[in-house]
Amino acid sequence: MTTPRLEKENEYAYVVFNGEKVSKNSVAKAVMGYRNEGRPGATALFGPAELGYACPVCGNENADRLYWSEYSGFIWCEECNLDFPSCLGVKYSPPAIGQEPLNDRERVELQTEIFLKTVSDAIERWRKQDGRGSDCD
Repeated sequence: MTTPRLEKENEYAYVVFNGEKVSKNSVAKAVMGYRNEGRPGATALFGPAELGYACPVCGNENADRLYWSEYSGFIWCEECNLDFPSCLGVKYSPPAIGQEPLNDRERVELQTEIFLKTVSDAIERWRKQDGRGSDCD
């Protein structure tokens, strides 16, 4: 296996991966910010596939082709070249790797929890940048 060629756009983002341009989402960047913003050099211990996430478009759950996105709260599928909110990729309950997939209700409940936590984090980020403090109403 060859090492992917990565070309940096800035401190957090990449424009090229394995010789192909990667997807960009200006709304995700504006609302959520970059994943490691304020924590340069931070590295996740486990990848999304190892924690039970899969691409909601193609079903990709390959640890070598599913990555934490450059955007906070998102996952990137190399197969689809698409960034998607992590809550949409829930397949297993974390961190129960290898368990049976969740039933539809359990998956939606978990996706909702992840979505609300992600939005809460975005509001917190916005308030800190805006100088309004950190209390969520």
